[in-house]
Amino acid sequence: MDILETNKKLWDEELKNGYGTDSFSEEDMIDWSKIIGHISNIEDMRVLDLGVGCGRSTEILLPLCKDYIGTDYSESGINHCKKRFKDGRFIVNDFTKGLPFSDNSFDFVIISFNGLDYCSVEERQGTLKELFRVSNKWICYSTHDLESILRKNKWTDNYIGLQDYNKRSELVKTNDYYFLEHYQEKFITYFEKTNYTKRYLEETFNPKQIIKITDMDETTLNFQTNYFLIETRN
Repeated sequence: MDILETNKKLWDEELKNGYGTDSFSEEDMIDWSKIIGHISNIEDMRVLDLGVGCGRSTEILLPLCKDYIGTDYSESGINHCKKRFKDGRFIVNDFTKGLPFSDNSFDFVIISFNGLDYCSVEERQGTLKELFRVSNKWICYSTHDLESILRKNKWTDNYIGLQDYNKRSELVKTNDYYFLEHYQEKFITYFEKTNYTKRYLEETFNPKQIIKITDMDETTLNFQTNYFLIETRN
């Protein structure tokens, strides 16, 4: 199964229908404020926003920074962005195929929330290398937390097999990452162990620091998404 192509077709259909033209929720804005709060002088920065969809993240970042470029592999999403944000620059690009930018050409590179979680392991690792290549300061991305799926949370009814985790627990516990199929929309989603993420980043890229910001569901007190803000040594 080609995970990326499966997800790409579904994502493009969602964006054709205007998914993501609404603003982030109040809960999401708390995560954004935590991330941006760690970054000084964003008003002087050149920002690259990957996987912008119809522009939710653009709405936040474009007014804050000096220069902004947004990309998405969906032409439908990019067309929405061009209509909504006249001051931004937008291009169609599949970040798993490489980024058409020079080394160290951006101060802050972000993959809009969970964008990497719909790629294969190889595509994910290749994309991370590209992020470190084009960023001269900050990188941000998020990933679904693998340990959280061992505990019942609000996503339980949305994923195939979550009710059967006791049967799968040995597989989940012995692997660093795991794919699940969302039965309502058929997206193939990547879950990753936090320690694996940090170890991979440290061993592969030797960043100056990694700041982990965890999104907690207040109802279940389960961690569901980890946001990684990475300061490079470039």
